[in-house]
Order: sequence, then C-alpha cells, then structure tokens
Amino acid sequence: MCVRTLWNESEKRYIDEYFTEIKGCYYTYDQAVIDRDGHFWVLGRLDDVINVAGHRLSTMEIESAITMRNGVA
Repeated sequence: MCVRTLWNESEKRYIDEYFTEIKGCYYTYDQAVIDRDGHFWVLGRLDDVINVAGHRLSTMEIESAITMRNGVA
C-alpha cells in the first residue's frame, strides 16, 4: 500500500476515508463508466478539480489536452 496515513490525521480517519464508502473495497475517488461491451472508461478523479472563472476543470482533462500536443512527453 503506498499511502498509509493522512497528513496530521489519525489512522482512524484514514480507514474512515478510504475503506468505509464501499464495504470490503478501497475507495480510490476515481470515476468511471462501463460501456455496452463491458469496457471501463476512466473519467477522472472525483476530488481533483481546478476552478477557473467559475468553470470546474478536471485534472485528467487537462493532462489529456497537454499530452495531445506535439513535443509533450
């Protein structure tokens, strides 16, 4: 497991945050849909947004737009 605590929070807060939303599962805060063929499409993080002039921009959308430019690795 890569994250074992939340900064300056108790271990109970970590357990409550990531292991109680869906019983028996680790909640990643990722959002996805399943299409008719059974494929998963990751839409982005539920908790990562940037507000710009009243518009909520997903970090995944921004990363996708940047990587579409030639010369960006």
